Amino acid sequence: MSMPLWEPGKLAAFYKEKKLDETGFLRWEDQQDHSLPQDFADYLGWKEMACKKRNHSISLYQKQNKDSIIISLLGIGGQAGALKYYGKQKEFLPIM
Repeated sequence: MSMPLWEPGKLAAFYKEKKLDETGFLRWEDQQDHSLPQDFADYLGWKEMACKKRNHSISLYQKQNKDSIIISLLGIGGQAGALKYYGKQKEFLPIM
């Protein structure tokens, strides 16, 4: 029931149909009820964020000395996890 198997719109409709919006299951840390659970909503946009970070890193690498090291300092563990997970996918590997 809490495993996101569908896209956000379909998942939100399912939660509403099953009346999970009345149980507190969809309450976030702001104490408001939302259409998706917070842990699922927090993952939205990770792939795009990782792609932007990768593209930025590549552009810096190409402009600077090829021996440079690019270090990302992230205050949110989820963002670091997104970069680690999506950064290994073929479409994000730099072409040099």
